[in-house]
Amino acid sequence: MFIDLNLITAFHRIAKSGERESVGDPRFHSLLAQVHSKVPQLQPNHLTNTVWALAKLGLRDEPLLDAIAAASLARMDSAATPELALTLWAFASLEVNNHTLLDAIAAASLQIISEFSPSEICGSAWSLARLQR
Repeated sequence: MFIDLNLITAFHRIAKSGERESVGDPRFHSLLAQVHSKVPQLQPNHLTNTVWALAKLGLRDEPLLDAIAAASLARMDSAATPELALTLWAFASLEVNNHTLLDAIAAASLQIISEFSPSEICGSAWSLARLQR
């Protein structure tokens, strides 16, 4: 069995490769199930990489997205600007309007807005516009 970092890295690499046909492979579904089982214990950067991978693959797995949202909310105080911006982008890309998560990201972002890069600000603005928030 994979350790968390290897598991998330494998999932992220599949998404980064752009090979959407992998989604139909039974091994991919096994990997996805393992990812889902690990979500409650993942750190913010791993949660972000996971939701980014889902968005890149166009996978709107509602139970997994709900688990990621819950885990992200629990760790919001330790999320840095890249995690906030990319999580927001991924949910917007999948057109998942989780109001509780989005409100928490907005509040956390306002606390550290001066640390956001221009691309993170632009990406966040696009995400909020896409979700009509």
